[in-house]
Amino acid sequence: MAQSIHTPGIGTIEYNEIRNEIGSGKYARVFFGTFTTQDTVKPIDVAIKRISNEEISPFERDSMPITWIGDHHPNILRYYNSLKDNDFTYV
Repeated sequence: MAQSIHTPGIGTIEYNEIRNEIGSGKYARVFFGTFTTQDTVKPIDVAIKRISNEEISPFERDSMPITWIGDHHPNILRYYNSLKDNDFTYV
């Protein structure tokens, strides 16, 4: 099922829950998707970690980083943003 989550001023992530799952664990599932902002010429390919809001505390949700420093190392994934809706937090 195709999903699109938009947060004004941040951007939009899109993924297909059925066709694009990369992996899963006890608390989260990871999908291949795209991230688009107002400044993006074309969507950026990203991995999207979807965490159930029931599995993390409000403190953990609210304290997720807004920026990521040191994303120039080949073994570190680049962090773009976190988005959340009523059911999930997306990193």
